[in-house]
Amino acid sequence: MTIAIGGILTECNHFVDGTIDVDWFERSELVRADELLHLKTGVVAGMVRALSSARERISPLLFASSCPGGPLTSDCYQSLKNELLERLSQANVDGLDGVLLPLHGAMAAVDIPDADGELIREVRAVVGPEVPIVVTLDLHANVTETMVTNADALLAWETYPHRDSFTTGERGANLLADVLDGKVRPAMAMAK
Repeated sequence: MTIAIGGILTECNHFVDGTIDVDWFERSELVRADELLHLKTGVVAGMVRALSSARERISPLLFASSCPGGPLTSDCYQSLKNELLERLSQANVDGLDGVLLPLHGAMAAVDIPDADGELIREVRAVVGPEVPIVVTLDLHANVTETMVTNADALLAWETYPHRDSFTTGERGANLLADVLDGKVRPAMAMAK
């Protein structure tokens, strides 16, 4: 099986003065292609370890993570999103069996309040309705109908302080592997 991994992970708050731009990600964590496979900590590293242990083929896309702040500038969000989607489109040409998206669930851009939901929707548009998408989120994500509608499963970190980002990555990868093996058929519902 070939699994794509990629995402944009940050927490945004419109009450914070200022915005997040690409520099924030460059100072924190912005990895592309095979660089993603060499991460040793965090949610992506957990995904990579679980998939490598299961001998699944990984198609690494882009992973951008930054400290919390205000909303992303429009240019920042569009640039990172477009690069991720372009890499996903190229990987999908060869055929993808599943997608893992390490997100936060509280990312917003200046002009897009539900940037995580939009990103999941756009990933779904690239891979089509049959390819399962598993998303990992922070435990205090702002889960939206768009997220629930376009993902096959949403998994949240379970501790604060976040001691389980690595194991949540493993859980997400293992769940996706179980979906692809026909062992699990996720179903979601949303109530607030």
